[in-house]
Amino acid sequence: MNPPIPYLHGLCVGDVTVQYDRHLHKYRVQLKTTHPAMEKVFIKAFQPYSIDGIIRKYPVKGGATPYEWTLYTWIPQWLGEVLSNRDSHVVKVYEKSLDELIAFISGLMDSDGSIIISIKRRRRLNYTPLVEYEISIYSSNRPLLINIKDVLAKYGIKMNLRKNSDVTRKTKRKGHVIVWQLYTSKTSEITKLLSFLLKYMKNEDRIEKALLLKRMIKGEIPKDPTLISKLRNKINSKIMKEVNKYIKDAERCYKNKIKYLIYQDGIYIKSSK
Repeated sequence: MNPPIPYLHGLCVGDVTVQYDRHLHKYRVQLKTTHPAMEKVFIKAFQPYSIDGIIRKYPVKGGATPYEWTLYTWIPQWLGEVLSNRDSHVVKVYEKSLDELIAFISGLMDSDGSIIISIKRRRRLNYTPLVEYEISIYSSNRPLLINIKDVLAKYGIKMNLRKNSDVTRKTKRKGHVIVWQLYTSKTSEITKLLSFLLKYMKNEDRIEKALLLKRMIKGEIPKDPTLISKLRNKINSKIMKEVNKYIKDAERCYKNKIKYLIYQDGIYIKSSK
């Protein structure tokens, strides 16, 4: 079954861009990434809707890292018009249906979300190590996050909003704007969110963390700081290893002028300029 349109829309409100080519009179969706998990998300989400069924992939220089990958495909005009809407009120389009709302937020979560499991030492607890966790969505569009917060509250899911100082410092150095964070660290709210989000999420990196968090909350894994730290670090180490390899592949292909065509049967065709 093809991914629902609200899920695609969530991705496009996040890192995926929608462009209209005035010369070709066509829409295309595009992603720049250093994460192989996001490449898989893009292919799963947009290839079923692609006009020719082909995802174009090529390396570029620059960005947050020295090299990264760009992927794009052409989509029908009707879909391009829908996904081009990045207005802060876009979530209102899906608020009447919990299923569509969760699909939309799942796309945004796959693109601009995070699941953090950390080990903290609090003074009030005599610095005894304890496990803490948080689910967040980041955006410079504060009104969008406020609207998502309000709509989720109607379905009994409470989240909070704050300025994310760490991300804001990084983006301000690049001349960007303040980054806001919609988040919750409450077990009850996270339990509700995970039960909904895991139905549509496709980002394997985030799903792996979500499942670890879900098992921990349900008591299937003890909240032992040493054990949780080990399991979390194992996931993070695997992700970083894959990301570093993905970036090195981008560098190699950039220097050798290699790009790819990705077909619906999963076959990658390599070509040179």
